Amino acid sequence: METSILIALSLAHIVLGASVAYLNITAANDRLRTAARRDGAQLRVALRAEMASLLEFCTNNLTRLAGGRNVLSSRASVFIYRGNVARLITMEPHEIAVIVAAYSRIDYLDHVLAASMTPVGVMIYKPPAGAFATEEIEEAMNVARRALQDAIATLDRADAERREEAPRFRLLRQAKKLAPR
Repeated sequence: METSILIALSLAHIVLGASVAYLNITAANDRLRTAARRDGAQLRVALRAEMASLLEFCTNNLTRLAGGRNVLSSRASVFIYRGNVARLITMEPHEIAVIVAAYSRIDYLDHVLAASMTPVGVMIYKPPAGAFATEEIEEAMNVARRALQDAIATLDRADAERREEAPRFRLLRQAKKLAPR
């Protein structure tokens, strides 16, 4: 065989190997992106449910506080967020910001309760005997409620945008599969 034929065969082999490697890397990246998108969507749903529960929790605590009854701690209700902090990277930066802000307000609220009221057990705070100022506690609860409402609204908007985009991406994927190569 001539050297030019051997060189051409070698180059064809190299191009074929590089093409296969490129296709493998592209397919792996697509699978990773899809998995991250699905993981982020599942985490978004779970966090939204937890935040809706915390919002109701804060509302009930405001009612309990106004009635002079014991107030419940929210520490035990924050298990999805704390268990999945590392998975927040699967979400968009503006979503992460409002989620972290909402949960930091919940933590701050718990600190205000611990500083202002008498602990009864681990998860319950009792108003001190006699009259005491509840403005700081009410303000912390209202700030936490607003932060939770903002986070829930942001996640709802993000879900609506993703649902709106989904058919377009599905059509693009189908078009790529059907396109001549």
